[in-house]
Amino acid sequence: MKTLKELLEQRAKLLAEVDGADEKRFDEIQFEIRKVDALITEAKKAEADNEAEERAARPASGTSNVAKPMEAMFIQGAENREQSADSEVEKRAKQLKESKQTTIPVKELRALLSSGTTQPTKASEGGSLFNQVSSIVDLVKVEDTEGWGENKVSYDDSYGTADAGEEGTAPTSSNPVFKQVTIKPFLLEIVAEISNKISNLTPINYMKRVNDSIKISLRKKLATWITSGNGTSAAMGIINSVNDDETPAAMYKTYEVAAVSGAGAITSDTLKNIVLQYGSDEEIGANAILFLNKTDLAAFGAVRGTNEKKAVYEIIPDMSNPNVGLIKEGGITVKYCINSNVTGLSGLAQGATAKKTMLYGDPTNYELDLFKDIDIRVSEHEKFSAGLLVIRGEALVGGAVTKKNGFVVVTLAANAG
Repeated sequence: MKTLKELLEQRAKLLAEVDGADEKRFDEIQFEIRKVDALITEAKKAEADNEAEERAARPASGTSNVAKPMEAMFIQGAENREQSADSEVEKRAKQLKESKQTTIPVKELRALLSSGTTQPTKASEGGSLFNQVSSIVDLVKVEDTEGWGENKVSYDDSYGTADAGEEGTAPTSSNPVFKQVTIKPFLLEIVAEISNKISNLTPINYMKRVNDSIKISLRKKLATWITSGNGTSAAMGIINSVNDDETPAAMYKTYEVAAVSGAGAITSDTLKNIVLQYGSDEEIGANAILFLNKTDLAAFGAVRGTNEKKAVYEIIPDMSNPNVGLIKEGGITVKYCINSNVTGLSGLAQGATAKKTMLYGDPTNYELDLFKDIDIRVSEHEKFSAGLLVIRGEALVGGAVTKKNGFVVVTLAANAG
């Protein structure tokens, strides 16, 4: 087992990596820090127990003071640096509790948006609601674009193809084509109401409750916007993301399914047909996840074979996060993520136009940009009579699909009549 000194050095190195880390490494660092923190707690407890035993074994008098060994001095220095970082958090917490306003920097937003717990607390809390937010928020690519007016992302539209050469004749040009998609910032306003009894908490726990309220509200709206857009003329959702061409083209591929008796239906062929639609003529796209309504997940589980009437699909939830899991059928295994913002296909009535339902693709083909810090204010006056505090936050976010045909959108065909 590593010594306390080694663990503190490891933690300091991880913290030093945060600023320059990409999204994947950022998440890995968070996970590693939580593990190291747990080991540090154990090491400190073991050290305290050893010191207590040593004190008990020392003579009551006649002893002299001994200089601290270098290791103890190093540990003290590392603890002082750690306490300095903690004091900054406490400073912000006190500022929020006293002035009723604070700012969450963009660099901390990825940690805030994460569904994992970032800070342990000693507060005793009751049971919270079941998960209200799809994990799609955790799965997409997140970029820090603080201070940018907008973000123009270039992507490959097509590649050139070589041709047989002929001596004395110039080859025919076959150039790759590049296009752009623009990610624009949209104002996202967050309002949450919580009991004014949190005023009795310590500043750190007070800030945690305020941040949690903002976090859940922000994640819920982002899950909607990422899936289906914000309802403006320049929406940012997967199902309406387009490029910047003179005649804008959708950034996704459509897989149209026929209705059964005038309504959408999930059959024994549905999953493999969706999987085979994704990618190119030369490959089946990798790292894809099926985003679907919970009703469709139930419909997959209800499909039965024609002979033995056994279940065609095996559904295996991830019990550490039951919002995601696996669907197995034959030799196909597909990751899924429940998303209530996706329209359910099963039982959906046909209409005069095609209806978009499930999404399938690599979630990192969608980029979510964070354009500014979140400004937070707490009011004690608006809901005074109801005993509530009103928390208001403002953020600037934007997003778009940044890879051609980055997703397959399962679409129920329109009624031919």
